[in-house]
Amino acid sequence: MRPADATLRKVLAGTLFFLKVACLSSCGGGSGSTTTASPTPTPTPAPVPGSCAPSPSASLVVNVRDAPYGAMGDGATNDTDAIQKAVNAVAGTGGTVQIPRGTYMIDAVATSPGYGIRLGNNMTLRLEPGATLKAQTNASAGYIMLLASGVSHVNIVGGGTIQGDLATHAGTAGEGGYCLQLSNGASNIVVADITAREGWGDGFYVSGASNILFCNVTADHNRRQGMSIVDGNHLTIKNSTFTRTVGYADTSGALVCGTGLDIEPNPGQTVSDVLISGCTFSDNLGGGISSGLSQANAGVAFTHDIVIDGNKVTGNGSTSRPRPGIEISGQTSLQRISNNLVDGNTSMGIYLRGGATDIQVTGNTVNNTHASPGTTDVVFRAGYGILVAYLKGITVTGNVGSGNDGCGVCDLNPSGTNTVSGNAVSGKGSCP
Repeated sequence: MRPADATLRKVLAGTLFFLKVACLSSCGGGSGSTTTASPTPTPTPAPVPGSCAPSPSASLVVNVRDAPYGAMGDGATNDTDAIQKAVNAVAGTGGTVQIPRGTYMIDAVATSPGYGIRLGNNMTLRLEPGATLKAQTNASAGYIMLLASGVSHVNIVGGGTIQGDLATHAGTAGEGGYCLQLSNGASNIVVADITAREGWGDGFYVSGASNILFCNVTADHNRRQGMSIVDGNHLTIKNSTFTRTVGYADTSGALVCGTGLDIEPNPGQTVSDVLISGCTFSDNLGGGISSGLSQANAGVAFTHDIVIDGNKVTGNGSTSRPRPGIEISGQTSLQRISNNLVDGNTSMGIYLRGGATDIQVTGNTVNNTHASPGTTDVVFRAGYGILVAYLKGITVTGNVGSGNDGCGVCDLNPSGTNTVSGNAVSGKGSCP
């Protein structure tokens, strides 16, 4: 565990927070790559001063434009093979693959089962500012532009962009299409100062990965989710931005998904020890943060020890798709939602539902939640600040806020085991 993160977790958590979560949809699910690799453990280098990324463990630097690699970065040439050859040359050395300014076209379905570039162990991929890996237009229901599968001690850094083909995608099926996927036992990965945008599916997708740091990343205008976490342990997401996730219409025509960050394990999967801190979640059609799973997965998929602290969650949901700023659903225990600014979301600011238990909601500011009178769901159209829906063992204390269209804090059908007190969250409507 990184020293800074360990201190922050200790301050925030005080004790472990164990969670068995359930979510309202299957948007975060789906299998990732099943490819394998043999990790080569190496000592983690010391962090570069002022940066989230550790120093490369070797001085080797390979520029993808240099011979014998010859990437063009001209926005027209297929540079997939050139960049992969550079990655292969550096993998295992502790050195760096440097991708300078330019637009590098990537065939995101070049290699079965549908990925473009695959990273190796013990290396740094540095996308310089102004460098973009851009997916060639394709019709695939799912692709992976950049894959870190079964590898360890990898840094993906530098200020560049990974861009999918959302604007030009030739197909209509599927909800895959990831800019960056970490999977299949990937560990000790740092992703810093990287933008993932325009994915046909998600900007970032985490499945079966551990000891992962996302720092100062941006997920912008992706289709399914900004980031999905379906299986992983010891994950830190800090000082990052998740914005303008658009969702898509299902077979009935209803808008689905579109969440900034979705934590949603599939059957047989577990998400544990997650810290989300200092992030901004804004203008996501499907809500800011969602943590849970369907009732059908209760008891076969799990999450625990999740802290959502000190984030800014604003302007999520819309009249066409009213969704909360923060939503926790299903069988849960001891989850912390604290010190967040939750402002201007549509339907509810913070929503706890679906059998959740032992959730602590403390120190949040919840303002200006918008009602959505056009929806047929009476709960979603009310504009509650904080809503606890038919639950037991919930603590809601020390929260403030004003200007909510519905009730400020509402405990539907209080069970007698909830602690809802000391809040100053006001609303324009009355509580049922």
